[in-house]
Amino acid sequence: MRRLLLTVAAMVLVGACGSGAGPDDTSGGGGTETPATTAGGGGGSSGNIVNPQPPGQAMASVDGQEQTFTTPGGVGCKVTEDDWSFSYIIGDNEITIGGGASIQGGKWFGSLTMNIRREDGAATYAAKINDNPDAVAVDGNSVSYSGPMVKYLPAPPGELPEPIDIGDGVFSSTCG
Repeated sequence: MRRLLLTVAAMVLVGACGSGAGPDDTSGGGGTETPATTAGGGGGSSGNIVNPQPPGQAMASVDGQEQTFTTPGGVGCKVTEDDWSFSYIIGDNEITIGGGASIQGGKWFGSLTMNIRREDGAATYAAKINDNPDAVAVDGNSVSYSGPMVKYLPAPPGELPEPIDIGDGVFSSTCG
C-alpha cells in the first residue's frame, strides 16, 4: 500500500510540471488524436479491456479530449492481476496520464488521472476508481478504466479545485 501511495504521489508531482500548453495543443511530440470511444463496463480483474493499446502505449478519451501516448513517464509500466501502474507524457509534460491501483478486499483501489497544462494551470481528469472498481479491466499486460470521471479546473490561489462530473471516459494502457 505504501508503495502504491508513493507511486500515485510521484504521478501527481510529475503531472504538476509542464510548459503551460493549452488543452488542445498536442505540439511537442508524442501525441496523436484517436477517434473517440464509447465507454463501456469494465470487467473487474480480468478481460474486457476497452480500447486495448499496442505495447508501450496508452490512450485517453474523456470530455472531448482524445489522446494517444507513446512516451513513457516517470512511473514504470506494470500490470499484474493484483496491481498495476503506468505513466506517459506528451512533449515536455504538456499532457500526462498515469496512476496505479491494487486489489484490496476484492475491489480495485487507486488513482488514475490525465493532466493537461494550460496557461492558468492544469486541467485534471480523474477516473473514479474507488467508487467504480468494476470499471477496471486487466488482461495480460493491458489495463483499462471505462466509467465515470471528474474534471478539476485550476482554482484561485489558496483554494482547492472542486470536482465536476463529466460523464464516462476511457483510459487504457498496455505495457511493452
